[in-house]
Order: sequence, then structure tokens, then C-alpha cells
Amino acid sequence: MKDFREALKNCQGVFNAPLEVLIRQPVEAIASLPNEDIVFLKRVLEKLKTKQVQPQLYKQALQKLELVEKRTGPRRVQLQGEEVGEQFLRILKTVKEMKAEVLHLKPDLKPHVRVGGSLHELADVPIFSVGDLQAIIGEYISPAYSAILSQYKVVDFSLSVPGLSRFRVSAYHEAGRPAISLKQIPFDIPELSSLNLESTILQSLEEGQGGLYLISGPAVAGKSTLVAAILNHLNQTKPLRIQTFEDPIEFLFRDAVASITQREVGSDMQSIVSGVRYVLKGGVNWLFVSSVDSLELLEFLITAAESSVNVILTVPGVSVTAALETLTSLIPREGNQSLLDRFSHSLRLCLCQHLYHDLDKAVVPVREYMIPDANLRNLIRECRWQGILPQLETLPNCRSLHKRAFEMVQNQILDFDALLEEIEERDNFESRYRPQLKRKVGDDF
Repeated sequence: MKDFREALKNCQGVFNAPLEVLIRQPVEAIASLPNEDIVFLKRVLEKLKTKQVQPQLYKQALQKLELVEKRTGPRRVQLQGEEVGEQFLRILKTVKEMKAEVLHLKPDLKPHVRVGGSLHELADVPIFSVGDLQAIIGEYISPAYSAILSQYKVVDFSLSVPGLSRFRVSAYHEAGRPAISLKQIPFDIPELSSLNLESTILQSLEEGQGGLYLISGPAVAGKSTLVAAILNHLNQTKPLRIQTFEDPIEFLFRDAVASITQREVGSDMQSIVSGVRYVLKGGVNWLFVSSVDSLELLEFLITAAESSVNVILTVPGVSVTAALETLTSLIPREGNQSLLDRFSHSLRLCLCQHLYHDLDKAVVPVREYMIPDANLRNLIRECRWQGILPQLETLPNCRSLHKRAFEMVQNQILDFDALLEEIEERDNFESRYRPQLKRKVGDDF
């Protein structure tokens, strides 16, 4: 199986090599494999029907598996009295009905869902075994992603269930056993106006003269939804050329006023770098890149931004400064000052979104953001991150997370005491803003 998976990983769109590996194996060796491996081989062959393979090789590989099953009987992985797939789809339907953000599946444990930021155990559903989870992954994963999972023990891919929803799937190993997390992605993209984006940020996006727009935030903070709403707004209102490079594709778009193309790492291109090279040839107005993990890619994106392309990036980080530090950490400090200069000059917006509960217990976004001026650009090019936060507290085109949250308390959107249970650096927030809250209450009388 190791040789088969390795050949599958390196086939680059032509799947003859893994079939040759399978054909060379003795029937006895294949027959001795666990049920899960046989099921995996069968599903790979089923998916290769529509791929680029030599018909004769495909026929021989199919015959090899048929010989195995004649000797050992049909191989399948089942729950007690019910197909794994049927039970899995039933759970996905429950996730949809609950409007859960994330579903977590681990072997020998009850499934859990995250709803409104809280984790809940699902009752009256089966507990999946290791074999069950392997069967679920094997049913929906492509051969290319399966090879990545085999080598790196983690992979992300998208799953679309007709009539239900789309999901971003993270398949990984924990303590040597498979596990799955599924993030629900609605088919419908929210209107940008429904997300209450600050006017300063909207103005920066509307100007769109070329540059870098960074979107960050903790996990499950609505970053993908925000980016999708921005792109869909552009798609609906401006005759532009929009390109996305995603790993994997989450929200799906259809051309409206704009022309929009979505490409996925693994299925549409080998890497984001290879796709971005095409953008530099011209013709693209807005570019979205879901992750930046190399200096080479960052340099390409800075060059694109300098060429009047508006580049939206999602970057890990729980604050504006954390996102900036994460991205610039790709740039070696020795001999690369010019690239830091170019990065700081190209930056148009850095935004970090968190989700908190409002007075009605509904989830609302709270955004820290920065539209850099000359002084902030100097701090960025010199990597003086500690100097940025005080600027976010005072400059008109910036907001720190704490300042924006307190503004929402004053506007009676958030409750101060409830916010203390959720906000980062609680003590600092309370010591600074509790006195201001008391003064305001006194002023009302």
C-alpha cells in the first residue's frame, strides 16, 4: 500500500504508475490487506474511471481486485446494521438543521458540533470506529488528496452534498488514529451589507487601486464568509476580472457583472505559486489567495500588488500585529530590507475579525483594523510591532479590538460584563474601559 500511495501522490494527473504498482502485487499480498485498504483501492479505481489512464492497465488492475474478492469475499466497512455513508449523511443533515459551524468526528467518541462558539455532544447518533472513519474519508476524498493524507497525515479538501450544504473537510491523524473536522459552508453567500462592515474599510475596498488586503482572525471567526461577501459584492457590482487560488475551495461563485475564476490546489494546479505566475501576465483586477506559506509566493503577491492588482490574503493571527508578524516572518531579515519596504508600501488594509455574543446571544463580528499611514508603514518595515497597537487606539482610520468592542458596548450591541467572558486580555480591557462605562452611566443621569 505504501508504494501504491506514493505512486498516486506523484502521478501529476496521469494515473498509470499507481495502477502498475497494483498490478505487480501478488494476489495473496493484496488479499492479506485490512478491509479498509481494500475498500480504499476499490474506491480509487472507481474514481479513476474518468481520469487519464491506459485502458488496458485499468482493466488489469480491476481484474486483480476481482480475483482478491473471489478468494476472500466482498470487502466493506459497515456500522452495526447500517451503511457508514447513510449514517454520516444523516449526521450532516443534523448539522445543517442546527446551523452548526463545525462537526468533529473522532473514533470511539460521540460526534461533537460547535454552535455559536460552544461545543455540544450529539445525542442519539452512533459512535464511529476507526474503520468507519476510514470508510467515510475514502468515500469522499480524491486519489490525489488521499495520497497527501497518507504521507503527511493531514489534508484539507472540500465536500459538496447536493441539497444540503458544502463543507471544508480536515482529515487528520490523532494518536495514530483518523479523525475528521467538517466546517459548514452555506451555498448562499451573505450580502456584504448584512455584515456591518465599517465605512472606512468599505471605502478602502471600493477604491481598489492595487495593494494587499490582509484578513485575519482566530479559527471559526468568519474570515472565509467575510472574504466571500467581499468578492461576491465585487462580482455583482463591477465589470472586473476576479481570480481565486484556494486550498481548498469553500464558497462557490457564479459570474455576474464580473468574471470570476476559482482554482483549487491539488485538483486545478500543483501549487498556488504556479497559479500566481499566470496572474502576473495581466488582466486580473482582484486576486484572493487563501494561504501564503513561502517567501517565493509572498514576493509574487507583492509584485502583483505593485502592478495594480488588489490582493486579498487570509493570514493566521488573533490580532493585526500577529497577522503582520506571521506574514513578514517569511522574509529573512538579512539582506531583504527592500522586500519589507515593498510590503509595507503595498499594504492597504489589515483586518482581524473576532466573533462575540450580542445582547440577544447572537454571534456578531468585532473587527480590529488598520489602514496604514506613513508612520505605520515605517513601523511595519522596521518590524516594530509593539509600536502599532497604540496607533490603533488613536488614529481615525484604525481601531484596536478593545476600542471597537467598547464602541459596540456604548451603542448597546454588546453587554460589557458578558463581553468580559469572551474577549482576549480581559483584565486590560476591564481596567481601561470600566471607568469610562461608569462615567457614561453617571452622565445619563
